[in-house]
Amino acid sequence: MESELNAYPSLPVTMYGGAVSIWLTNTKVKQYEPYLPKGIKINQDNEIRLRIWDLKMDSEDEMNLSKNLVSYGFREGVLAIPSVKGKATGEYPLHMYSDSFLYTTLARETIGWNVKGGEVYSDTINNLKAGQSIESSLKTEWNFELDLSVDTIFLKEENALLPGGTWFANKIVASPFSKKNYSDELIVGGSSEIKVEKIWSGEGDFHLFDSLLNNQIISEDSQINKVEIWQNLEMSVGYAQK
Repeated sequence: MESELNAYPSLPVTMYGGAVSIWLTNTKVKQYEPYLPKGIKINQDNEIRLRIWDLKMDSEDEMNLSKNLVSYGFREGVLAIPSVKGKATGEYPLHMYSDSFLYTTLARETIGWNVKGGEVYSDTINNLKAGQSIESSLKTEWNFELDLSVDTIFLKEENALLPGGTWFANKIVASPFSKKNYSDELIVGGSSEIKVEKIWSGEGDFHLFDSLLNNQIISEDSQINKVEIWQNLEMSVGYAQK
């Protein structure tokens, strides 16, 4: 007899909420290359993308942990590297941290994203008004910290339909007997088109601490290309392919 409840939400799941994003250009971005999985090449645009999501996840099915978790909120901070795998162009999320244990386990087990636990904060991204400021931050125990701020915001676009995201993941099962992995799969995943009620922009700034790199290089040699706040977004996430 099949259970009426699933361990995780049915896929795809629909996500609602907001996001704060800063796009950087840095000619030293290739210092991240040794940390990318085989088969992934850094895009020639020399970009780094910083983003903090504040989302609510909805699923058609109830989960066996609790019927109250059919719909729940979580935040996530990401440092992503625009990358290429064959003909597929997308982002490799090198750093991903979330304040939700349930979302972290779902993302790791069903998709393969290397999400870890962290403390994520974001100002409310509802009912924004021109001229106000927004701050978001991420603190972790993994030698990575991120602060984003956007001052003097202004409305850039309404009722936007953005292209779906393409995100690479590296799903690894390590061997306890050698340095080799039992399994090492490169997965291409992504989202539907992203509906956004309002896109705001403003004067962006960031602070980044990353133990993988010389942080002075990122802070001093980066040029901010784009700053956006997505208010009241909707997207479906769930597909993946090898």
